[in-house]
Order: sequence, then C-alpha cells, then structure tokens
Amino acid sequence: MLEATDPLLESEPDRLSQVPLTALLFSISKKTRAIMGLKLVELGLHNGQDELLLAIRGGQPLHVSVIAKQLNVRPSTVSKMLDRLIEKGLVARISDKNDGRRTFVQITASGQALCNEVLALHESFGHILTEKLVGDPAVLTHALSETEELLRNRLQRLR
Repeated sequence: MLEATDPLLESEPDRLSQVPLTALLFSISKKTRAIMGLKLVELGLHNGQDELLLAIRGGQPLHVSVIAKQLNVRPSTVSKMLDRLIEKGLVARISDKNDGRRTFVQITASGQALCNEVLALHESFGHILTEKLVGDPAVLTHALSETEELLRNRLQRLR
C-alpha cells in the first residue's frame, strides 16, 4: 500500500514545487531551444543563427570578434555560422578600407526581413514563457537580464 508521503501520490504542482530552481531553469532552457529550433527550421534557420541575425540587425558593419563576444562563443563558431548565412544572402562580408586583412559583416535587406520574422517568433514565444508567471513581467525581465549579465561575465572570465 502506498503511504501519503509517497511521491506517486503527490499532485503535479506539489511535485514541481520540490524541483530545484536550477533544474527547472535547465529544463525550461532545453525545451525552449528545442521548440525554437523546430520553429526556426520553418524559417530556414538553425539554432543560434537567429541570435546571430539579431546581434547584427542594427545595420552597422561589425567585426566577427565583436559578434563572438556578444554571443559568448568563439570567433571560429561565428565565422562558420556567417558562412552559412552569407550563402543564403542574409549577411554580406565587407572589407576594411584601412586594413585589407580584416573584414566586417553586415545584414542584408533579406536578412533584415528574416530578422523581423525571428523577432516576431521570439515575441510570440515570450508570451508562452510568461503566461503562468505571477507579478510584473518587467520586473522579472530586469532580474533575468541582470542574471544573464552576471553569467556572461563569469563565462568570459572562465574562457
């Protein structure tokens, strides 16, 4: 016979309240990225390419190292991702007028159009992520932004 304290008898909300915050955040992150990956395929993109497009959407030419720092990845990773986006005509390489060895990248008009679709996708998914949250979304967003910055700085020190 099962006792009242048996986990099999616990309701779902009670069980979830016992899951450590870190485990929940990892799980949410993995599921979010998996769902986004499926949605990005519909746009012709792969995971990470959306973040790269968003990083360069301002229209100003950027150097690969600047993008890599912003995305917290190695420049070689950004270069590989850029090669794929350049093949699709979403990004263009621009030579540095002062130093021929350096190149910059800039989003193209078609890349900007796709970037707008990515932004809409991120916004719609944001509504799903915040649907069950209690409190002011702006306060939560601010707290999560500060946490992300803290983690970004720690990651940079570790690399």
